[in-house]
Amino acid sequence: MRLLLGSGGLSTEARRELWRAELGDFLGSAVTRLLFVPYAVADHDGVLARMHALALHAGRELVGLHRAPDPRWAVEEAQALYVGVQASNTPFFAISGDTVTYGPYDSL
Repeated sequence: MRLLLGSGGLSTEARRELWRAELGDFLGSAVTRLLFVPYAVADHDGVLARMHALALHAGRELVGLHRAPDPRWAVEEAQALYVGVQASNTPFFAISGDTVTYGPYDSL
């Protein structure tokens, strides 16, 4: 399993562009779909819409876990999990693959 941690701070387009590139590199070409876990806020659809509006999915299909008929199955079958609160200044992380990776990204 791989783990990418972001410290948020994505309030500018330049920072979001860097995050998209970092996320895309991290996920690689095999991951085409991200399962987003929005449970830290009450407005699950709103935060998912904001993630789409800001294109914080690195060109992958982004679906909300809250919309899955069977959340357990959705997590088990996910290519990657994307956990977050907001699409601006809040921590989030992505999990994919079979090793753990973490690093502070000064550029973000």
